[in-house]
Amino acid sequence: MGKINKQKVKSAYNPPISKIKLKSVDEVTKFPENEKFVQIGKELAIEKEEKKERAAELIIANKELIFQNREKEKRADELFLANKELAFQSEEKEKRAAELIIANKELLFQNSEKEKRASELIIANKELIFQNREKEKRADELIIANKELAFQNEEKEKRAEEFKQLNEELEERVKERTEALQKSEEQFRLMVESVQDYAIIMLDSEGYVRNWNIGAERFKGYKADEIIGQHFKKFYTDEDIQIGIPALELEEAASKGRFENETWRVRKDGSRFWASVIITALNDTNGKLLGFSKITKDITESKLAVDAIQLLNTQLEVSNKELEAFSYSISHDLRAPLRHIDGFIELLKKKIFETADDSVKRYLDIITQASKKLSCLIDELLTYSRTGRTKIIPKEVDLNELVKEVITELKPQMENRKINWQIDQLPKIQADYNLMKLVYQNLIGNAIKFSMHKEEAVISLGSKEEEKRYVLTVKDNGAGFDMAFSQRLFGVFQRLHRQDEFEGIGIGLANVRRIVHMHRGEICAEGKVNEGAEFSFTIPIVFNKG
Repeated sequence: MGKINKQKVKSAYNPPISKIKLKSVDEVTKFPENEKFVQIGKELAIEKEEKKERAAELIIANKELIFQNREKEKRADELFLANKELAFQSEEKEKRAAELIIANKELLFQNSEKEKRASELIIANKELIFQNREKEKRADELIIANKELAFQNEEKEKRAEEFKQLNEELEERVKERTEALQKSEEQFRLMVESVQDYAIIMLDSEGYVRNWNIGAERFKGYKADEIIGQHFKKFYTDEDIQIGIPALELEEAASKGRFENETWRVRKDGSRFWASVIITALNDTNGKLLGFSKITKDITESKLAVDAIQLLNTQLEVSNKELEAFSYSISHDLRAPLRHIDGFIELLKKKIFETADDSVKRYLDIITQASKKLSCLIDELLTYSRTGRTKIIPKEVDLNELVKEVITELKPQMENRKINWQIDQLPKIQADYNLMKLVYQNLIGNAIKFSMHKEEAVISLGSKEEEKRYVLTVKDNGAGFDMAFSQRLFGVFQRLHRQDEFEGIGIGLANVRRIVHMHRGEICAEGKVNEGAEFSFTIPIVFNKG
């Protein structure tokens, strides 16, 4: 833009007053147009002064802006990432400042342009201030981000150090566990090799012997160098080998993980022994079969003992059946002559009782009493014999009702007696009603009988539940018994008291034990002389005939 001749502008719009020739004040007032020029000159002078003041202010503002730009440049140096952009904006500011100077000069002559440019400058300044604030915010964010990054780096370094320590600890533990495993394997090897009561053999997946201990050498007769590498079928009988038993056992162990059996095995000298055999499959972590462990124990003596016990049990069962048959037969065979004896005694009494002397009468009474006792014995034998042949018919039995019924039936034995009954709430059980009634008849009857010499008898009936069974008790404070002879209590015709003290045959408790055993239970007794006795028996909560 070309330079404007200020002098010419002034001459055109504001001619100097000195060139206006006025002779006097009156002359000036005579020319109104001259007054107008004077007024315009004054206004132009005032406006010129104001423009000078504004220009001075603008220069000061520009200097301040330049100073601020320099300060911002210094800040830009501190903020590395914003440096280039700030430098660019500083250049822009310088350009704008230069343009502003030119514009200010032009504004001296062009008021309207000056105002527009001033507005634009104000807007630009506001924008610049806003951008500077944003940059400051970004710079603050960048500082915070740098601090966070530094903190994260420190944390990573700490974690790296921790991982390093953990790795060192892990390596140390692996080393310790490896040493412990090696030591354990050595101990296990020594233990296996030193075991003498069991043959412990390690087989490969095909059944060939890989390891051999002292127990195996002791049972089978082979030394380690004689058998390692041989197939384990050498220990089987020819019959088992022919039908493929060794292979079948390995197949079952491989499929199920374990095989167990008791059978005959063969020693090196050809002799046989009864062995308990366990074969276990050995798999790796992926389930691949590595081989088998085979543990064998010579249980020939146990086998012979079990066979002997089974034989004795068979013989005992046969004897019991024969005894029951004999008892049943004798009981029936004795009844006929006993009835004849009773009949003839009654006839003798009718014929000679009035004329007979006292000794004859006493003899007849003794025969009558002996006949009655024999009749009771026959009844007890029949009951005992029938009990052994009775088929159990289990059903729900309310022991509370059963005990009431038994006590009612035994009332004749309690005449003129003072009895303190202590009866707990009893359970409902699965049992044969008639047989269980017979148990309580004998136990309560004995409690009544053996407490007859007490001024006040105390008879207690109780129950408790434990380990899938009921424990039932009958207790009294009567004569009791010596525990040294407790095993005789449940034997047939076994008595611990004299006949003149307490009447009885000696079959009742034997019958009770048989009934309890038939119900898969147990019975025992505790007592003390003159202090009473307690009988306890068990009945399964769930009765199983098997």
